[in-house]
Amino acid sequence: MSCRSLAGSSAIVLAALAAASSATAQVPPPELVIEGPIDEIGADYIKVMGIHILVPNKVADTPTKLGVPLESLNDSLPGRDKGFVGGTAIVTGGSTGGVVTATEVFSDVNENVVVGEVTSSNPLEVNGLPMLKSTSPVIPASPPMNVFGFQIDDTTVAVGSLISVEGYLSDDDGPKRLYYHTLEADTGEPLNRNSNEVSVTRTQCRDRNDANKDELEVQGWVHRAGLPNLTGTLPAITITYPALTTGRTPTKVTGSATIVPVVDPASPQYAQYRYRSSNRNLDGCPLRIKVSWQGDTDSAVSEVDTDATP
Repeated sequence: MSCRSLAGSSAIVLAALAAASSATAQVPPPELVIEGPIDEIGADYIKVMGIHILVPNKVADTPTKLGVPLESLNDSLPGRDKGFVGGTAIVTGGSTGGVVTATEVFSDVNENVVVGEVTSSNPLEVNGLPMLKSTSPVIPASPPMNVFGFQIDDTTVAVGSLISVEGYLSDDDGPKRLYYHTLEADTGEPLNRNSNEVSVTRTQCRDRNDANKDELEVQGWVHRAGLPNLTGTLPAITITYPALTTGRTPTKVTGSATIVPVVDPASPQYAQYRYRSSNRNLDGCPLRIKVSWQGDTDSAVSEVDTDATP
């Protein structure tokens, strides 16, 4: 009797679970992640590894441009006639009844990276591989930068120096080239070398629940007009950021701080500043930080430390 009762109960439970499963058979966004080669691109869909994916907003992101019309990824690229087809896509979204719908599509064509030695500066080559700036409107090159955070002329990097380049490799019949969208070099003359200049290379915010417990870190570099070697005590940098007043009713204000940059002994044309404060009452994160020095300004949005404890 008990066996029949257990069997009957199990059957009822299984049937109920099956019914619930079929009614809720789905993977909600953004749990679904598909990363792989692109087979086909349409106006409102993309096919990755044979999986047909609906893209309701009809756009995709690339490393240097957001909201690119999806179908424009079919357009030819320099050194690559088939555009993004054959490249790699990362899709996040959901699936219901096997039908995949994307909430976000990202593609870097192919993530080709070279961190190596400059073997020619004009034309630019890294370990013998020619480097060309991407001119495609869907994946335009960001300004080439040096490690001090200043925009540079990429033909002025020093032969023998370290450089990091990211882009996509040509796949036509010509010699191999890398079309870069991101370049950072240890060397290279700032485009604004004839002006005083300040950069922001890092800013991080830790937003905690308690008042006057937030943390803010900002760092970067400066150089003088003409790139002379820097000596002595330099003028202070001014950092401004959104903040709150303390009290029963917090009011939004502009916070500020000053810090004196320190000359880098290895590259005395540059001086570095590092600011850190752990008793701020900030206006939330992320914050747009503004830095000013000797007639120049730069700004950046802070990274948020998601591991910050209350």
